[in-house]
Amino acid sequence: KWLANPLNTGLSLLTIIFIFFHLKLGVQVIIEDYIHNEWLKLSSLILSDLFSITIGLSCILAILLVAFGGK
Repeated sequence: KWLANPLNTGLSLLTIIFIFFHLKLGVQVIIEDYIHNEWLKLSSLILSDLFSITIGLSCILAILLVAFGGK
């Protein structure tokens, strides 16, 4: 019931968005600093972006399902 409140739902969604954006930026800096092979760097950046987006969207979907009572 706590997550059914629109304010709590919105703040939870914003928190998830900011967390995964911060994760994406942090991993990107680490990859750019420590991987010197260009094709490995590019593929690592693409995979890390896909990972961040996939897990972030999964968390958003889970929050929305709980908030709206989906099964």
